[in-house]
Amino acid sequence: MWQDLSLAELGLHCLFIDLPGHGKSKFSITESPKSGIEQMAIAVIAVIDSLDIENFDILGHSMGGYVALEVKRLKKQCRKVVLMNSNFWSDSPAKVIDRKRIAKLVHSSKTFFLQKAIPGLFTDSNKFQLEINQLIKEASMMESKAISDASIAMASRTDFTKLIPLQDLYVIHGVKDRLVSSEQFDGNGILKGHFFLLQNAGHMSHIESPEELIEVLKVVFDTSLNDSNKSV
Repeated sequence: MWQDLSLAELGLHCLFIDLPGHGKSKFSITESPKSGIEQMAIAVIAVIDSLDIENFDILGHSMGGYVALEVKRLKKQCRKVVLMNSNFWSDSPAKVIDRKRIAKLVHSSKTFFLQKAIPGLFTDSNKFQLEINQLIKEASMMESKAISDASIAMASRTDFTKLIPLQDLYVIHGVKDRLVSSEQFDGNGILKGHFFLLQNAGHMSHIESPEELIEVLKVVFDTSLNDSNKSV
């Protein structure tokens, strides 16, 4: 998903990890989908450890943000956590019900679900039809159970409102994001300088407003320091 961003401009060592069941990573069945986010984080940490990476920052989009929070909880060497079009609280009761409904739907109507859900992530689906078609194609390759389990995992995730050190937390949010409104972050203690609003983006910031996003990432990762030992 990161191919739309000019990440080379950041001057960082970047590691891209497909979560279990996504991309080219094999879907691993856990004892309970409810522990799915933690299990994904453990898989991410396994990759990081295999490469002998000591200290690192982590950036996660949407569900990837939930995984990033778990990585931070489990791995003390994790420094900054950057949530892109994501959040750090648990789902509302209504959202939990909706995720469980989706989990059932994808088993019988995966194609229908993807064709309806993915365009809805964009502010202007007509403008990004090529990108949407590609995302649907890629998502269609996922096992139905992987999508279903991911939905249950998100519904059961940990509430990090009081668990995440705010000095290490950064949030990048699209003003036009239909999944989470910017007002929901009010009162949650995000410090000034750690919350960034992208004026021209919805939930898919990396596709809808890549230039704007790169400029924010330069600030978040303080690339002016030009530290070649930084990893993300």
